[in-house]
Amino acid sequence: MDQATRRCYPCRHRDPWLAAADLRSGEHAAEVAGAAARATVIVTPQFLTARDVAAHNLADNILRWGEDDWKVGKPSQGSAAISSFQVVDEIFHRLANRAIFPSLKTIVLAGHSAGRQFVQDYAVLGRGEANLGDAPVHVRYVVANPATYLYLTDERPDSNGDFAPFNAASCRAFNRWNYGLQADIPAYSPRPGSIDELKTRYLRRDIIYLLGTADNAPDGDGQDQSCAAEAQGATRYARGEAFDAYVHTLDPHTTQRVYEARGIGHSSYRMFSSVCGQAALFDKPGCDSASE
Repeated sequence: MDQATRRCYPCRHRDPWLAAADLRSGEHAAEVAGAAARATVIVTPQFLTARDVAAHNLADNILRWGEDDWKVGKPSQGSAAISSFQVVDEIFHRLANRAIFPSLKTIVLAGHSAGRQFVQDYAVLGRGEANLGDAPVHVRYVVANPATYLYLTDERPDSNGDFAPFNAASCRAFNRWNYGLQADIPAYSPRPGSIDELKTRYLRRDIIYLLGTADNAPDGDGQDQSCAAEAQGATRYARGEAFDAYVHTLDPHTTQRVYEARGIGHSSYRMFSSVCGQAALFDKPGCDSASE
């Protein structure tokens, strides 16, 4: 592969098979993109669990996380306590090394489903952009088909499509990490500022919410049906539309935007290779909701 000028990270699910599936999704998207992706390298972090380490007879010093802990930034278990967010910090730091990647122009941190939760959470707390130093590298986050979103205030969509403070008595977990910022923020220190500072920084980041219009089953595979999730909407697609509207109520001038993959459901393979997936990952033109 040619010297990379762009990096794409489709973050993985816990299961190693799903990590391979996400890698294939990224590779297939790059193949479909053709010339637009010719100078792209794809990196897929694999966050193992104790069960994975035991199944493959791996060494004791191999990092492993609790079930699903990786996607919310919790520390690894065993010989070292390292946040999954720190892993991405180190990847960013490595990419910023001009002796290794002298032509790097853009990093795209992309995730689908549970990987999406990781990407958006990282966009709120992550320090990877600071690791780029003076390197002129642009960072974009692609958030695809998540079960839920990390809200920055206590507001949630109401029945009229507006946003209002949520009644905490009806669901006490609605604003806890990683539905909100009220409590249980992972020990990823030093903490990068106050909640207001986190909100301001997040709204300035280049984020694309990549939504499949057919990912609209209230009881779909892996759909979060907790009260905290239901406070955000009934389906993945509805929650994505609502969160985009919410972001624009916080900052009407934000550059964050939604790309809609028409007729596509909960599939990273199809989402990333769609017209709008190509636009989000590789800046390829043609993402128009009417033509997808």
